[in-house]
Amino acid sequence: MDVYLIHTSLPFLKKGIRVLLASLLLAASAQFSIPLYPVPFTLQTTAVLFLAFVLGKRMATMAVLAYLLEGACGLPVFAHFTGGTSSLLGPTGGYLWGFIFSAHVAGYLFERIRSRKISVLVSIALLGELPVFACGYIHLACFVGLQQAWWLGVVPFFASTAIKSTLLALCIHRKVV
Repeated sequence: MDVYLIHTSLPFLKKGIRVLLASLLLAASAQFSIPLYPVPFTLQTTAVLFLAFVLGKRMATMAVLAYLLEGACGLPVFAHFTGGTSSLLGPTGGYLWGFIFSAHVAGYLFERIRSRKISVLVSIALLGELPVFACGYIHLACFVGLQQAWWLGVVPFFASTAIKSTLLALCIHRKVV
């Protein structure tokens, strides 16, 4: 009986380990940061999209939820080794919440389209970024107003988003990962 329980729980255990490791990748990507007020440049969105491409929508979304739970519990997993609910509720919290939708959208599109053409991969990555910007913008606007949120929380990221999405698409296209 015990051997049967161990054997049947192995797939669940493997998935749990993958989710934990993926959440740690997100935590590491948050530390590659260029301070900018109020929203720093990080590699988090690229990591979320990477996980969506590699793990699929369900596992990537679970990894993001685990990451947010770790941060909510106070573990220093967010940018600049911060954690706690203040990060989730503060000016940049909307971007963090947007990761959930980003992982789901990009993972869903990649699973459905199943193309490794660079143009398709870049398009999926850019569409996967939209929920992050939408949630981040709306949440940031509560703190600084709509116009300031646009200029502080969206516009500065146009070029970096295009570059990171293209580099990620090239890696996925070439099966570097």
